[in-house]
Amino acid sequence: MVPGCFLTPAEERMLCKQFEWMLRDFCKKFQPPMPRSVVGTSFNYFKRFYLHNSVMDYHPKHIMATCVYLACKVEEFNVSITQFVANIKGDRVKASDIILNNELLLMQQLNYHLTIHNPFRPVEGFLIDIKTRCPGVADPERFRHLIDDFLDRTFSTDACLLYAPSQIALAAVLYASNKLKETLETQKLQNITFITDSLFVQLVNIFEINSHLPGVLPVFFFLVKQNSAILSFCQMYKILFILFAAVWTMVKSIEFPQKDKMKAIEKKLEKCRNEENNPDSSVYKRKLQQMIEDEEEMEDTRKYVKLTEEQLRNEEQLLTCTSQPSISLR
Repeated sequence: MVPGCFLTPAEERMLCKQFEWMLRDFCKKFQPPMPRSVVGTSFNYFKRFYLHNSVMDYHPKHIMATCVYLACKVEEFNVSITQFVANIKGDRVKASDIILNNELLLMQQLNYHLTIHNPFRPVEGFLIDIKTRCPGVADPERFRHLIDDFLDRTFSTDACLLYAPSQIALAAVLYASNKLKETLETQKLQNITFITDSLFVQLVNIFEINSHLPGVLPVFFFLVKQNSAILSFCQMYKILFILFAAVWTMVKSIEFPQKDKMKAIEKKLEKCRNEENNPDSSVYKRKLQQMIEDEEEMEDTRKYVKLTEEQLRNEEQLLTCTSQPSISLR
């Protein structure tokens, strides 16, 4: 196959983005309704898988469904494989086989690091903190719909691979506050500002307690020192807001895949797919049949070994009985 037939890195990224949107739609329409933690975990798995794998080796359609199914298990959203594939159009028996065959592969490619910390719980903590420390903010629950919308859009970016869940959550809270003209950095309780003093004091205390441990907190907060002193609040404030600006820029720059381009890329993909991983190819079917035959042969070998061991034990017992001296009753 000539090199021009393969997908370029840009085309692979576009294809992954296309299936991320499909993943979002699949989760929204899923029955029974799916918790948001499952959605966040599914996106994390999908993105991490394709950090080290190519769409030409493993089709995103198959990996996407497997990511959602595995996320349901990890997040304890109990659905059977039958219930799961009921949400998939087409041949559900085939879909079930593909998902179950790819499940172990997915876990291996994730290095069995399956626990995902999503930004939803930090958001709840920040909202409680605002209610407690910022009485000047009228009804912080007004922030929630904007926060949820912001977090949903971050899943279409690489933010979850670059920033901690608490940083994404705080960026979402500040985004919502700015939209509603509630500037939290100027909200004061006894001359203490929510961002500059309240949150930073907690961060400094954590750093001082755990400073002997490597990698306790993100390097851009505390490992930059001047004259062996921790960054000043002003410096930390600037660094933090540079981070937030980066997250906001990523969210604003989301581009929807163009259908005509995606059709051309999908056609190109069909010509350059790894046939060993394509369930519709004769190569894959031969490989699967060979694996089944090898498994049957191994099973026959195990049975033969077990039978031989039993025969040897029986022979040893018989020899032991015949070698014992007979007892005369005269």
